[in-house]
Parts: sequence; structure tokens; C-alpha cells
Amino acid sequence: MRRANAFGSIATAKRAFGSALLAGCVACSQAASRTNQALTLAPAAAPTAETAEDISFVLADERLPSGRFTLSNGIKVTRSDWPALVFAKFGEASCSGALIGPNILLTAAHCVEDKRGKLREAALKRFGSRYPMACERHPAYVRRPPAKDASAPRGAEDYALCVIDYRGDAPQAIAALRVEVLDTTSTLARKDRVLLTGYGCIDTRIVNRKVVSTASANILRIGDASIARAPTRRLSDGAYVLIDSRGKPTPALCPGDSGGPMFVGASQLDQKGARRIVGVNSAIAPGATGRSDHIVSKISATGTAAFRQWVKDWQGRNANHAKIVCGVTRDAGTFPCRS
Repeated sequence: MRRANAFGSIATAKRAFGSALLAGCVACSQAASRTNQALTLAPAAAPTAETAEDISFVLADERLPSGRFTLSNGIKVTRSDWPALVFAKFGEASCSGALIGPNILLTAAHCVEDKRGKLREAALKRFGSRYPMACERHPAYVRRPPAKDASAPRGAEDYALCVIDYRGDAPQAIAALRVEVLDTTSTLARKDRVLLTGYGCIDTRIVNRKVVSTASANILRIGDASIARAPTRRLSDGAYVLIDSRGKPTPALCPGDSGGPMFVGASQLDQKGARRIVGVNSAIAPGATGRSDHIVSKISATGTAAFRQWVKDWQGRNANHAKIVCGVTRDAGTFPCRS
């Protein structure tokens, strides 16, 4: 199993993913192993010199050119429709995420871990300024032992929430953003339609039962998909939503799009709908058929009881720093939460 990062089309969705040739970070095929390392979130630390183990996210307007762009299948993407998406590159790896509050970032737990399983120095960069973040991973994820495959997340509870320390008020451009809304109550079911987002690679395939991908620095993708397996409490990986991808072009996720959001309420043709985050890109694995174009995408669902309780506890511990969490402490449609 590999960590997740961009994608193409999903046969079960019966629609091809579009790929926009937009400037950005490189897809990731490299990931860190992890050990048990818990964190109690505290006020963000002072900035430090950045190293290869650090991770710094930037907003879409610093990665993507302005205006409207046509995807390869004719779908159009407008940068201003996705202002709260963030992208990061660290070493040879990359991750995505989304702002769900002016100073709150949702991403994958394995994105904020280093090769030893310890929390990275994390930050949001904004036009040369670096604002440190304090991140916390889901406790069930932290309790799991490291995966044998160093490139695999250690478990299905692959969530991280980060508080950004602006050392004062948020920059004006960030304070004015309409940010994404987290959905912790919707129960996803098989065949439900979702919208996936990814950023990084242009091709994924199975070679000798291993995931192989082609990295690209210039790809943003969105795509309609259909859920093959909903979350279930009966399995050890039950927090995962599974999407079964077969056929060409490439499937839902590929190494490097980890942390990107999965949405309901929007589609390729209606990107500005009342979209809500219902999952976090986590991993991919070869499909059971062994075919080169059969890949299973794994997305950590946010509508589970375990996620809801964690978010509630996390916000309670960090109430002074996490006052606005869209979908948790503030309703959709109430600024800065998108409608």
C-alpha cells in the first residue's frame, strides 16, 4: 500500500478525470515510516530554520496561475473556486490539505510525520513569511505500530489537524478567504457520488504488484467517483472509504496527493456547489485482479464516530486557538465558512 497523491479517471464513476496543467509541487512517491508519538497541541512554536524534514504548505493562489483553465476532458477549473486548498513539498515528497478555519488546516497524519515517526516542523508560507503550525494526529493512528512498508500510512485514521500561529491577526488575504467546511455527520454509503481532489502525478499503474507513478510539477486534478466500500466498524481499516478504479485513464489517487480533501455536494460540472469535506486522501493499493489498471484508493472518512469525538476533544483542548472550525464551531454559510 502506498500513500495517496493525484489521479485521473475512475471506471465506476464512468467519467474521466480532468488534469489541469497548472504550476505546482511535484507528486510524491516517497513516504516516511512512523512510530508511536503522541502530541498535545500547544501554541505554535517560534519559526525555525527549514530542513528537509520540515513541511511548509502554501495556498492555491501561490501555486496555480490565475484565471480559468480547461482540463484535458473539457472540464474547466477556476483557481478562485478553490482558494482554501493548500499544497506542500518536503524533500522529494508532497502533500495537500485544506483550510477549515482561518488558522486551521486539515491534512493527513502521515504528511506531518518524519521518517522516525515524529512530528515535523510544519508551517504555512505566505509570500515569503513563514507561520509555524502545531499539528495533532488522531490518537488511534498514533497508537498503531509503524507499517512494514515505509511508504504506507500506519492506519486508516489518517487525519491531522493543525493550528497556524500568525503571531497576531491573520494576514488580510487569508482573513478574507471563504474556507472549506468539514462534515462530521454524513454517513457515506456504497455508490454515493463524491468529488476527489489531487495534485501531483499524471499517471498511476501497477507493475509487479507495486504502484508506479509518473510525477509532474504541473498538475491539479479533480474527478467524480463512486464509493465502492463505505466506512465500517467491523474492520481494522474501517475508517477508510474505498474507491475501486479500473480502466484508463489513471485512477483516483496516486502517490503524493495525501492530505487532499474528498467532497460531497459538488462535482466536475458543479464545482462551486455546497461542497463539504467528507474524507482525507490517505493511500492506494493494487486491486485484487492484479491488472495494471486496477487500483484501490483509500480515503479516511470524517463522518465516523471516532473522528467526531476526536475533533470535539481537540477543539475543546485548543479552544483559545481553534475558535473557528467550519462545520464544528461555525455553520456553513457563516463567514468565513463557505455556503
